Amino acid sequence: MRTWLNACLLFLAALPAGSAQPIVTGGREFYVAPSGKPDGAGTIADPWDLATALSGKTAVAPGDTIWLRGGTYGRGGATVFVSNLTGVRGRPIFVRQYPGERATVDGGIHAAGAHTWFWGFEITNSSPERSGPGGSRPTGLNLHGRTGGHKAINLIIHDTGHPGIGFWNQAEGGEIYGCIVWGNGVLDTSTPPGTPANPWRRGSGVYAQNNSGTVLIHDSIWFRNFTTGVNAYGEGGEVKGFSVEGNASFANADADLWFATIPGGGRPNPIARLRVVQNYTYQRPAGKQALQCGYKGDHGDAVVLDNYLVAGHNGTTGVLFMRSFQNQTVSGNTIVARGVLADNQVGQLAQTSTWDRNAYHGGDGTPGRPFHFNNTQTGSDEIFTFAGWRAATGFDQNSTFSSAYPRDTRVFVRPNKYEPGRAHIVIYNWTRQPSVAVDLSKVMPAGTNFEIRDAQNYFGRPVLTGRYDGQPVSIPMNLTEVAPLAGKVTGIDLQHTAPEFGVFVLQAEPGAVAFARPSVSAASIMNAGTARAVSDDGVAPGGVISLYGSNLTTGNTAQADGAWPAELAGSWVTVNQKPASLLFASPGQINAQLPADLEAGSPATLEVVSPAGASQGVEVRVEPATPGLLAIAGDGAKPGEIVSLFATGLGAATPAVPAGMPAPRDPLSYTVEAPSVSVADAAAGVTFAGLAPDWVGLYQINAVIPDSTPPGAAQVYIEVAGRRSNSLALNVGTP
Repeated sequence: MRTWLNACLLFLAALPAGSAQPIVTGGREFYVAPSGKPDGAGTIADPWDLATALSGKTAVAPGDTIWLRGGTYGRGGATVFVSNLTGVRGRPIFVRQYPGERATVDGGIHAAGAHTWFWGFEITNSSPERSGPGGSRPTGLNLHGRTGGHKAINLIIHDTGHPGIGFWNQAEGGEIYGCIVWGNGVLDTSTPPGTPANPWRRGSGVYAQNNSGTVLIHDSIWFRNFTTGVNAYGEGGEVKGFSVEGNASFANADADLWFATIPGGGRPNPIARLRVVQNYTYQRPAGKQALQCGYKGDHGDAVVLDNYLVAGHNGTTGVLFMRSFQNQTVSGNTIVARGVLADNQVGQLAQTSTWDRNAYHGGDGTPGRPFHFNNTQTGSDEIFTFAGWRAATGFDQNSTFSSAYPRDTRVFVRPNKYEPGRAHIVIYNWTRQPSVAVDLSKVMPAGTNFEIRDAQNYFGRPVLTGRYDGQPVSIPMNLTEVAPLAGKVTGIDLQHTAPEFGVFVLQAEPGAVAFARPSVSAASIMNAGTARAVSDDGVAPGGVISLYGSNLTTGNTAQADGAWPAELAGSWVTVNQKPASLLFASPGQINAQLPADLEAGSPATLEVVSPAGASQGVEVRVEPATPGLLAIAGDGAKPGEIVSLFATGLGAATPAVPAGMPAPRDPLSYTVEAPSVSVADAAAGVTFAGLAPDWVGLYQINAVIPDSTPPGAAQVYIEVAGRRSNSLALNVGTP
């Protein structure tokens, strides 16, 4: 039932769809400069200093933009700027680098407040001292906040302390996207086990924890950090609701992707709702692990799909290590390494696995036996051949294994969803060719001027510039120069990964490429239950609608996990400038729950907003209810028995539940308008009508099948506030 209802909410109507700045509806622009003053006006002619702009004590309001003019802010060392900027759900505050200039924060930023998007500038630390007490070399960007919703977009963060980005519980969702993060870390002399004589090496590209909702770590580049690239870890803290997708993580001193918890405080804290999809790692033969999911205790669910994982020899621990997950899906991955290729541990709880259709290469560091399986329930702990692994685990029945390394070239191009004409390019050049051809046609049109930079030498000369003619470009792979790290650094591999592996950043000439604006019409916005156009039926407070159109996102597709956020795939929907809550977003379709506090009897203007701008406004009527019947649970029930109807559009409920949030079980939330139910044209008794507990945007009605109902198919419909729903068939059993 849950799977079916989810499918209903996602794809109810299959009807035909009838450098840009983000839209900041009604927002103002303020300016900051290294020479700015606390008593400045915040204008381009009279700018603020950075501390004043971030203080939260100015006139900056949700939807406003603060532009950072070129130059350096701060003096390195222990310098930290504190941001108390507080945007709101659907109307963030933007802190952005001024177009065409290079703004550098020399120190770190601690982001309190909420819903602030830090975008496009550089954070570093010029101090050459890499050893000292904790905090003497601060985190590059620390994303905290009362309710979260912070984003780090296309930032360049390098040579800061630990971590480069701190990403902490974001109650209203948050995101790290398109960032380039390297060389971060400190030798900590004061935090145990670190001492002045034996400092503790600390330095992740990102260090993260989260509890509620889903946070995103997408399409970023992490390399040469003191320990790990991406590290979500908690000793008593939570690692729940992480979507990790499209990242390139390589040449870090320890694991490239690491997700782990240790139970603490007398309670378990299992990893849950972890998705690791289409990521790319690389370590030399002497390198460490590519991906570890799980550590102490038993964990919930994890999905590991379509990653390309390359690592070295890590003893008997697998390059891909899945530890004690109750539900795991491991599929479509390419795994290349000298040592153990795959490693699975069964914990104390039963394990359900879908582990198949992977491609394994290498394993020569453990000749003939590159698979490790540890079943703690039976005490079995063995290293297997591929055949033995399949027999012992049941895994990989449709997978492939070769002791030979790949002999092809793999190229991955990932367009940037926030900036048109920008993309990350990942190349595995197993044949070590001096250059590799790359197709850029999905990123920019012919006739566009562009440059391509080597991520490992980002501020050096571009490796390629030109005017795109629509044909594949040739990216050189005979590179040797890498950006030096600040201070005296040991234990980091500073040799370029070329010619075997490279990561590059494509940037089109500013203004040469633009995303297409979203387009939606009144006729293509549907009630998610009835599939009728809202131009005819209107909308109800808290109702779920399906919008069909074009360019609704900038090419990305995303689905909510848990609570429905205000933004998915870089787009959001506003109703009278209030954010709707999104379940699903793609270029052609968005499914959204309308704000629960819409005022019935009044018109409302609906817009779709993306980094390309806002669609034309569509005016809709707000009605007390627009019922749509989605599903009936109880097929085969007999007269006198209770069935459950699931619907949308039943209007206001009490106590009210904010849009996007699951309805509680205690107290239950009841509909304000009492619905009636008809079964085979006879009135059915209603025992409950309200929001379905634990669901978002879904109503539940429990109804008693009338005694007079004959066996067989019976049409069922709802009426509320004078409006009738669509009908669904219920198979009534014989008394």
